[in-house]
Amino acid sequence: MTRDMTAAQFVSACKRAGFEPEMLGYYKLPIPGHHICTNVFNAGDRLRDRLAYLHEQTKEYLKKYAGEIR
Repeated sequence: MTRDMTAAQFVSACKRAGFEPEMLGYYKLPIPGHHICTNVFNAGDRLRDRLAYLHEQTKEYLKKYAGEIR
């Protein structure tokens, strides 16, 4: 089994990356000019997987809205 991060490490990593907790597992993604939230429970139980999921979703939405972001 691979190591997971602690809850404090997860919160700290989210703050550094600009992910803002909303409610019930939803996090606001740092997409300028948009209020996009995603639920970390879509990624599974491990905190590392949840953090990776937030980063993946951010990249996906940045590509989608690339022409709109200044």
